This record gives sequence, C-alpha cells and structure tokens, in this order.
Amino acid sequence: MIISKKIERKNRQNAAIKLIMPLLLLVFAFVYLPEFDDTNFKPLDILMVLCFIFLYFYYFVFVIYKSVKHNVIDEKTGTLLQSEFVKYLNNDDFVIFFTISNINELKLRLGFDKSDKLLKKLIDKFYAWDENLIIGRITTADFMILSNAKHKVLQHEIKKIFLEIKRERIDGVDFKCDYSIIKADTNFNKLYLEAQNRLKDDVDIDTENIITNSIISAINKNDYCLKIQRLEGDEEIYYLNYRINSDYPEKLSQAKLEDIIIKNNLEFNFYKNLLELLSREYNFDNRIMIKISPDFLRNLNFLFYLGEFFIKRPHTKGKIIFEFFENDVYYDMPRFEEIIREYRDINVSFALNRIGSPSSLEYLKRLEFEFGIFDIEFNKNIRNEKYFVIYENLYQICKSLNIKTIMRFIDNKSLLDLTKDIKFDYYQGFLFYKDKNLKEMK
Repeated sequence: MIISKKIERKNRQNAAIKLIMPLLLLVFAFVYLPEFDDTNFKPLDILMVLCFIFLYFYYFVFVIYKSVKHNVIDEKTGTLLQSEFVKYLNNDDFVIFFTISNINELKLRLGFDKSDKLLKKLIDKFYAWDENLIIGRITTADFMILSNAKHKVLQHEIKKIFLEIKRERIDGVDFKCDYSIIKADTNFNKLYLEAQNRLKDDVDIDTENIITNSIISAINKNDYCLKIQRLEGDEEIYYLNYRINSDYPEKLSQAKLEDIIIKNNLEFNFYKNLLELLSREYNFDNRIMIKISPDFLRNLNFLFYLGEFFIKRPHTKGKIIFEFFENDVYYDMPRFEEIIREYRDINVSFALNRIGSPSSLEYLKRLEFEFGIFDIEFNKNIRNEKYFVIYENLYQICKSLNIKTIMRFIDNKSLLDLTKDIKFDYYQGFLFYKDKNLKEMK
C-alpha cells in the first residue's frame, strides 16, 4: 500500500477513535449507571444528559471539521501535500524533483477533470516501480519524490520512467517533464531552490557561487580566449568564437556561463572588456561577427558605450556585426525596432541566427538584418524532404528581403553536396577554414 493511503487510513482511524470513545462513555452511562442507582432521574439529571449529548454532537462536528481542514493528501493525485511531505525529509535519502511545464496548457485544453485524471496516471507510474516512494505535490506543476534507493539505481529507474512518459505519453497526451535528482535535506527551502537550479544545468547553489566568483575574476582580468574563423564568400568576414577562461576545474556549457553572467548582472563588463580586448588583438581590417545576447542589446548603457568606443577607435566603426536569436518574440517590438535603428545609425550590422525558429519570421518582418544564418537545426534535418522544402522557402524569403544567407557548421563535403540546389552567400565550417587563436596569429 502506498504511503499516502497509509497516512489517510491512519488519519481516519484516529478520527474514528476520537469519535467512538466519548460515544461509548455515553452508552455506558445510559445502560449501566441506572443499575447502581435506585432513584429516579430528576429533571436536573435529564438536563445534564441532554447537555452531554449536545456537547458530544458539538465535539463530533469539531472532529470532522478538523480532519477535513487538516487534510494532508492531494485528492487529485493521491500525493502528499507540501506541509505533510516536509515531515518525511531527512539527510540520508534522495529527492527526485520534477516539474510539468505544460500543465496549465493541458488544463485549459482538456479541462480540469480530465487533466487531473491523466496526472494521477502519471503519478501511478512511479508507484508502480516502488510503492514505498513518498511523493509530495509542491505546487500545481512541481512534485518531489523521496526515495531511499541507491543513487545509481534511482538514476536508471527514474530515467526509464520519464523516457516512457515521453515516448508513450499518457493516454495520447504529451506531458513535458523536466527532472533533477539531489540529496535530500531537512531544510525544505534550500532543497527546493537547489532542485530548481539543477533543472537548468545540474549545478548546486554553493557550486554556482564558486563559478560566479571565478567568472567575475576572469572578466576583471580580461581573461578571454578569442578565436576567429573566416567565412567562405565574396567578402572576407570573420566569426569571433570567444569564451571566458574560468578557473573552475570542470568544463561548463556556454549556456550555463551565459545564464550566470545574466543572473549576476555581469553582462556590461563582460561585453565591454571583450570588445576592449578584441580592439587590441584584432586589426579590424575586415568585418567581424560577434554573438551577443538580445537582452543586452536592449541595454541602452551598452549602446551609449559602443558609440564612445567607435569615437575612440575609429578604425573599428562599421566593422562589427552582432549576431543574435531569441526563442520568444520580445514583448515591446516597437521599442526593439527603435533600438536596432539606433545601432544601425552608428554603423552596426546585424545577423539573425536560427532562421526558422518560432521568433525568426516576426523578427524578419520587423527588424533590419544584413545576414540570415541557417544553423545546426537546418543541418540536422537536411535529409528530411519536408524540412528541406521549408528551409528552401525560408532561403527564398531571405533573398527576397536582400538578406545575405550563411550556412554554418560545414565540416564535410557530403553535407555541402546535399545543399547544392541552394546557393548560400556564405559558408562557415572546418571544410573551408579552421578557427585560429588571435594571440597566436599576432
């Protein structure tokens, strides 16, 4: 029997005992006490009995109310509520934290009743593996599972369950789940925060603080690794491949580094010091393409700084192409259009990456780009006829808008041959040019 049902049964038994004991005393008083008393009941005695009955009735209602009010089980899923789940936390077991990112969408599309039934079936998949799991519902979308299984066993089984949910779905409905596995902790707030951070890049809070300090130190010391790679095309253009030389011993993904930089408001110094170093290491005889965060592009302090940067270093003006992409369309597009125009007024060009992404068509309609980049998504699906037709039409859209097209990550001739019917303006990849360290080139 699963833990939530055991708790529910125990609570019902406790409530029943609280109700039955006073009732038994009343029955005992009515049945047995008259045998030891030859006198008849007086009106005062009857009044006392009625008071006891009234008090019992009040007590009965109170116990029922209290048991309902202090319900510890989520009726929809059969899991423990957060207030009850935290009682079972310890420092020895492991916690699986998972969140369902599309739960609100499912409730709107399917209705509350059906989505709750499907959610119950999803939870039952975990109980089917181990009915001794303690599962708590933390929020509408967030759940925690406490398990005493060994870490390797837990990793294997949980991964298998989530793969099954992803592949087979729940009654044909797709639940988008992200999960992390962490060591349990009696401090719930710390545990919850760490579990959420793990979803992003499997880095706990203490480790993230160490990484942040390492990044700050590297930015202050201008400790970047700068490499450039030439694009194959009519104009000699270079792409800047850069990374911060963090002294953190483990390799971190670029996405995680960017996330920490943004979270700690380090962007201004990060890009400012990057451009300062680039101006010393690169001669700017040719234009250079630099990847940048679109959120930071909208930082007016950086726009003002860049204007001063070009005044102090006139040889760099007109030589910078900022490349960016965004998953979701920015909410204030008129403002973004105005900012892009201001950059263009100081001779900055722009390249839109990931042509075909959800936001790309809106940005192509509203913003001015000199280049459109067909990235890894295009390469991955190039053999799919339907995808190829879509991308071929996206290419034609770019050409109609006088946007120069770039195909990236060309590492072998077979990939190039697959696109022989599409004549891109520029190609980038090891098939043409390898990237070179700027310091070595000097």
